[in-house]
Amino acid sequence: ESCAALCTSEPECAGFDFTVTRLNDACRLYKDNTPRTGGGSEQRQYCAKSQSSWPPLLPPSPPPPLPPSHPPLPPWMLVSRQTVTAGSAWLRTAAQWSVNANDRSAEQFSTL
Repeated sequence: ESCAALCTSEPECAGFDFTVTRLNDACRLYKDNTPRTGGGSEQRQYCAKSQSSWPPLLPPSPPPPLPPSHPPLPPWMLVSRQTVTAGSAWLRTAAQWSVNANDRSAEQFSTL
């Protein structure tokens, strides 16, 4: 198992062979190679990284969130302000639904 873990941690490792005989090179890592068969006098076993599972497959990333179709509305939105001033400038006509609709800070404001 430790030989497999060592090979997994090495990006260029394509496979490894190992023996249960106590040797300095009981675990040998290989880059791309033609595996030897038979095991030899040390009865080595060869293991190759599976092509279907190497490199490890990660789950797909979730898609980014969709942009909102419109900006979120505040809980309360000013739709009209009518500040009474001297004179009749503050009066509205019957057909006057929007006044200074792009300036919410105006004394006379309406966006209906």
